[in-house]
Amino acid sequence: MKFIPREQLTCQTHLSSKQVLEKLTSIVEPCKTFRLTFFWQKNKNHKPYEGKIEANQFEISRIIGYRNSFLPEIKGMITPKNKKTQIDLRLEMNSFVRTFVLFFTIVVSLFFISIAYYAVSNGHFTPIILVPLCMVVFGYIGVLWAFNYEAKKAKKDLSELWQTELKNS
Repeated sequence: MKFIPREQLTCQTHLSSKQVLEKLTSIVEPCKTFRLTFFWQKNKNHKPYEGKIEANQFEISRIIGYRNSFLPEIKGMITPKNKKTQIDLRLEMNSFVRTFVLFFTIVVSLFFISIAYYAVSNGHFTPIILVPLCMVVFGYIGVLWAFNYEAKKAKKDLSELWQTELKNS
């Protein structure tokens, strides 16, 4: 099981690096500041991904019709190797979201530790003291689930696009 919502993947495809870039360009459109999409609409007016592609590197994310702060940002590098092409991918949460989750976890954990210490030292333990601990545990599970849900979809799309299997590196 992965404890941190981040993945490093690699794959090799029989496609040339030019073909890999062409296929990637066919599904990626430039980022827009404001996009009006709804979850019941199936990507009719846009490509499935947005981001930028520069030389042999790219930064993309899926275009979804709903809000998921834990949507993976996909950063990749395309490298020609012999008669194949190697693609290295890194899927991560947005840095602002990652920082917010870390800050929230630290604050709630410190709160739990302080009230637990107070309760134990005064002999007034009640089950309500465990609420902050449950917040951290369920929050962590929610973050992992939301990230992995979207990462699974992106990995499936990209492996089908490049006709290869993505492997953890």
